[in-house]
Amino acid sequence: MKEKKQKATNHTIKNKPKDFLIPIITSLVFIALIFTPVYINFNSLFYDLFLTTKNKIKEDPRIVLLNVDDKAIDKLGAWPWPRSYMADALIVLKELRGRTLIFDIEYNTPSPAGINNLHLKNDIPNEFHNRFRDMSSQFTDFFFALKAQQISLEDAEYYINDLIDYTFDTKDDLLASVDSLVINNDDYLAQAIGFFGNVSSAYRVFETENTGLSDEDRNLLKKKLALEVIKKHKPREDFVDFQPSLVPMMMNADKSGFVNVIIDPDGKRRRLNPLAFIEGEAYSQLVFSTVLEWLDYPTVEVEKNKIRLINAKYDDKRVNISIPLDSDYNMLINWPHKVYDESFIHVSIYDLVQYKRGIDELAALFKNLELRDSWQLFSMNPLNSITDEFEYVQYVLAQALQAQTQDTSNEYVEAIEAWYESIAFFFDQGYEEIVSNTLEDIIDASEDVQQAVLLEAEKDGFALEFENTRDSFNILMTNKKLLTEQLEGTMSIIGYSGTGTTDIGATPFDKAYINIGTHASFANTIFQRDFLQESSRLVDIIGTLLIPILFYFLARRLTSTKLGIAGIIASFLCVLIPWAVFKYTGYFYKLVPTLLALLLSYLIYSLIRYFRESREKSFLQKAIGTYVSNEVLNEIIEDPSKLKLGGESRHMTVIFTDVKGFSSISEKLTPEELVTLLNAYLTGMSDIILDEKGVVDKYEGDAIIAFWGAPNILENHAYHSIAAAVKMKILGEELNKKFIAEKMTPAPLLTRFGINTGEMVAGNMGTERKMNYTVMGNAVNLAARLEGVNKMYGTWILTTDYTAKEAGDEFIYRRLDQVRVVGINTPVQLLEVIDFKNSISSERESFLKDFEKALDLFNERNYKAAQDIFDNLLKINAEDGPSTIYRDRCIDFIKSPPAKDWDGVFNLTQK
Repeated sequence: MKEKKQKATNHTIKNKPKDFLIPIITSLVFIALIFTPVYINFNSLFYDLFLTTKNKIKEDPRIVLLNVDDKAIDKLGAWPWPRSYMADALIVLKELRGRTLIFDIEYNTPSPAGINNLHLKNDIPNEFHNRFRDMSSQFTDFFFALKAQQISLEDAEYYINDLIDYTFDTKDDLLASVDSLVINNDDYLAQAIGFFGNVSSAYRVFETENTGLSDEDRNLLKKKLALEVIKKHKPREDFVDFQPSLVPMMMNADKSGFVNVIIDPDGKRRRLNPLAFIEGEAYSQLVFSTVLEWLDYPTVEVEKNKIRLINAKYDDKRVNISIPLDSDYNMLINWPHKVYDESFIHVSIYDLVQYKRGIDELAALFKNLELRDSWQLFSMNPLNSITDEFEYVQYVLAQALQAQTQDTSNEYVEAIEAWYESIAFFFDQGYEEIVSNTLEDIIDASEDVQQAVLLEAEKDGFALEFENTRDSFNILMTNKKLLTEQLEGTMSIIGYSGTGTTDIGATPFDKAYINIGTHASFANTIFQRDFLQESSRLVDIIGTLLIPILFYFLARRLTSTKLGIAGIIASFLCVLIPWAVFKYTGYFYKLVPTLLALLLSYLIYSLIRYFRESREKSFLQKAIGTYVSNEVLNEIIEDPSKLKLGGESRHMTVIFTDVKGFSSISEKLTPEELVTLLNAYLTGMSDIILDEKGVVDKYEGDAIIAFWGAPNILENHAYHSIAAAVKMKILGEELNKKFIAEKMTPAPLLTRFGINTGEMVAGNMGTERKMNYTVMGNAVNLAARLEGVNKMYGTWILTTDYTAKEAGDEFIYRRLDQVRVVGINTPVQLLEVIDFKNSISSERESFLKDFEKALDLFNERNYKAAQDIFDNLLKINAEDGPSTIYRDRCIDFIKSPPAKDWDGVFNLTQK
């Protein structure tokens, strides 16, 4: 029986073998989509959406973006700048102990010669001033000596020749100083790159040959740029040549990388290629070689779908990591969930250039302060050592730029730090106060008014210049501290981020993300080991083919309603599962072809099923709709297999009704009158049954057989059956008033009801050619017997205690005998259904309580006391059948008591 039930539950309208072609054909259609750009665009929409819900990646605080930003453009002038600015920035970054600098700027053409603006502004005027002051002093001393006759006219010629030689020497020195204004900025930047040491320069890889690159330079650069890797899979070579930055810069750089970015068909940037291969050699992406250095140069193994870094150093631990690659050998970038300006640490390149200028300006201020006449008060000018020390700093820098070794670069850092310490020591000695007090004392003691005025001016000028120099130093040290906090030990990526930049593109989180941040995000993804991976084309094909087919095998076993629900759930899961997998693992299944194939196959199959079922429903409604109830018809339409013979065991409730003396009534009516009367009666009664969710099984003349709990399962079937009986009894009284008034019947139609609950078989009974959906079993037979037992007790609605217990406590019952009915040996407790509990009158309720008391006395064999109560009840209601039968039994048992071993159960001999 369970097997039959399972088959019935899973049955749908018959499927045809060719239906299997639906998911196959739709899958093949969308598999073809995998090879088109449209496929990438639609999948990218889901990818971006999923990425926004993924946990945010941490940002490595060691990554800094050095921006040629609007602030720098506004302060330093339009881009491109003289390359000396970048050289100055490199020198400063070395002093601030930055670890790595990466140029996201291609310097691939020579720049014009530049002017050393600071030299022109500070050194040249100071040198001209000093040399001309010396010349003036020489001539003044010579003429005063002649005037004082300290030099004879004969010796004067000798001194004049010396003065002429000195004049020409001064001219040559000044011309040489002017010549030094012109600098080769490209050489300066190349020297600064070598000076800093750990610099990565930029170049670009091409799919065509670069005819502008000489073979000598190409071979030199290939040897310099090639990265040592282990190739466990022969990689695809998409490039044949490269466009480098200027060769001196490339050769001085510790490492280099290509700046090519990958733009998806929808215009967004989501991935970068860690390596490019040219003639079998591997070349690094701009930051990848630097990342390898930061990971302590792990062994790089290139496989088909990943790059493995063997023995990489993470947090003082050695680990092996795998970088997943897509089919084009690109790594997906795990972007910060921010726009460019909010991601990573930003520093304006202007701050570095200005810091370098601050050093030179501070040196010039000390030079001017050194020349103040106030220092003549001291036996030795204390600033001589500071200016000499700065000249040493410049000498060490010049040597370091030439040598381009880390030892000489570190000597420069130590030298300038020592200079700062000397300056701080100088300001701690209180020279400002000493000079001021000394000059004040001289002024007070002077009797020469003109001299006093000059000394006062010198005192004020010295104080102002001293204060300006000290303020400049303090500002420089403040900036140094701030920049050191931002840049010490960092990987700085420098690039143009000003308003006019074209190196800009869209990402999943920013429509205008500057490409400097792309390289930073690439490095950050590797540092955090928070990789993203997308499904391969093979996985996409298998998923697109397999999932619609699996859904078809599920759908073909479902009903139409369940099919619709299953289609919605399957489509939802087709998105939800890939989303969950991506959120927690970073693996992105490119679901669009699968989802579209699933939806289309579901829609096509649903439409085919709909048209087939519509035709079959129409046929069934025409064929059997007039012979069965709507419930049965709907059940058969939903499961046509129920037209076959057979049934299933169900726990149900059944009701039998019969009109008292209907044969006598029908004899007095014409056939037409009889049909009219029956139709009116049966319609009213049947409507109540249907309203109470019952099923009318059949009509046998005036009798009605109905049941609850099949074909649809009904949890509270006992309640609905008794409620229907009570309502039908009330309706019967109303119908009788109408029937009598309209003379439709010679006598009232008084209906008796038998109700029972239990296990019974529900299903189609009969033959293949003629069948009826009905119920059978002992529980059904008992209900039929109960309807007949009403005659004996003079009752109208009889049921059993089984039904009453399941129906609940919303009804009033009258307990009667325990009986054995004809054909059923098991005793049952008879209960008369009186009414709804909330509808009974107080008089009726009192009557029933007295009856219950009398029945207890009767069962205790106190027949005399029971008889007295029954007599009183009959005085109240002389037509109460149960009181009459029990009063008569009391009289009989008083005369002839039952046997002592009698169990109190009455055997009924009438059906």
